[in-house]
Amino acid sequence: HAHGKLSDNFEYQIAGSPCEHVMGRDICSYPSDVQARFPNNELLKDLRIHSYIGAPLYDSRGCALGGIAILDTRPIKDAQPVEWLLRVFAARAAAELERKHTEDVLFAETERAQITLHSIGDAVISTDARGRIDYLNPVAEQLTGWTHSQAWNTAAGEVFRIVAAIGEKIVQNPAQLCLLENCE
Repeated sequence: HAHGKLSDNFEYQIAGSPCEHVMGRDICSYPSDVQARFPNNELLKDLRIHSYIGAPLYDSRGCALGGIAILDTRPIKDAQPVEWLLRVFAARAAAELERKHTEDVLFAETERAQITLHSIGDAVISTDARGRIDYLNPVAEQLTGWTHSQAWNTAAGEVFRIVAAIGEKIVQNPAQLCLLENCE
């Protein structure tokens, strides 16, 4: 955010900048004269930055994810409340970054599993803990005559019946037996 407007993200060289003192460490505060402390940093000069407060972003395992900083063209008179607020915001931002990363990994794994289950030549039927259908692959759809959307949330025994080879009598579904044993 700059000059009252949202601005685009940007990248710059961390070496020789105040951010170098934040990454993987702790909050770093230069409430005034930050350019004098980092005279070779072109970004500080170009933006006429006078004050800087930065905080690292750590995941739940304590691994560094990056940093977040406040840069201002004026001195910060009382840095303590700004540092406190930035710590809180950094913790929240890090948690969101970690959540998003976990969500992306889970999505990729789910997609990979769905592609695998969808493409194998065997029938695959999965249920929730109550024995209600939550997935049928195309081979299972052909075998049962039910589409995934028709079978979804229907009791497995209603969608898939096992018939004995001799006598054609309906037998207890082993998956249903397993669910019953685990629920007791």
